[in-house]
Amino acid sequence: MSSPPAPPVPRVSIIEGIGAFISEAIAQYPSATRRASSCVHMLLYMPNYGSESELGVKQSLAFCRAAFSRFQEIQTKPSTLWRPLLLAISSCYLCYPEMVEHILNKIQEGGYTMWAAALCFVASSSFEPKLSRTSDMKLLVMALGKVIERLLEQGKPRTGLVNNCFMLLLEVTVKLKEVQEGIEDEDVGEDEDDNYSGDEDSEDEDDEDSESEDDEIEETQKEFLERYVRVAAKLENGLNVEEEDVEDQDYEPELGFLEGVDTTRTIFSLIKRYHNVLIKDQVLPSELVSNIIKSFPKHSSLFSPSR
Repeated sequence: MSSPPAPPVPRVSIIEGIGAFISEAIAQYPSATRRASSCVHMLLYMPNYGSESELGVKQSLAFCRAAFSRFQEIQTKPSTLWRPLLLAISSCYLCYPEMVEHILNKIQEGGYTMWAAALCFVASSSFEPKLSRTSDMKLLVMALGKVIERLLEQGKPRTGLVNNCFMLLLEVTVKLKEVQEGIEDEDVGEDEDDNYSGDEDSEDEDDEDSESEDDEIEETQKEFLERYVRVAAKLENGLNVEEEDVEDQDYEPELGFLEGVDTTRTIFSLIKRYHNVLIKDQVLPSELVSNIIKSFPKHSSLFSPSR
């Protein structure tokens, strides 16, 4: 008697396949972890994806589990992998804060507090490499703001974790404003240089630049291929691949629609709402207050002792 036919294998969508690949890649060697972590943001902030779909919920939680599990493996010693992993969790958290809190605490008791505390550390000036990219800072500002909001909604006092998150939130907000203004100044300077530059021999210069860029691309591709041939050979022979053997490039998160969020408005709205807890009768570092007032003079009244 012939055996009954096997049940049909459910079809997996392209997005599901990509999501599964990303979750698996997070657990691999360092360069794969960095690249996969950056893909989390790109996928979550795609139009018509994420918070409005059941698939978005499922995959966001899968990303969160994968990133936090990988972080647990390396948490004993700060490393360059901390920031991409913690920011990947941050994107999941911004989409589904309550679910992510539950998942983190389910994976490890106090996991949510561990993640938030580690997020504060990578946002601080003590962590290397220093913050320099607007996308990283924007994610940190929004995630820290959401952590503070959730903790205060739960009736947590302004001590410990809330205090650390708030101090780092203010510091990164100032840093983000400085970097954004620096980028704007550079753009203005470049426009002025372009307006006053002559057109003589411009075609020859363009040709030379093009040839130079082609040479650089060829060299980069050659180095890239040679490096990964060596890595592949080691993996094939069952050898461990050390971190320095693989690409140490960090990938900037693509924030999609999140780029349009006004973080300044969001953060100062939070401060106004919880002013009695966050500011009133609290002693903030004078240098930090001075930097905030200098960067955001319109909101200086929020930090006035008489308010």
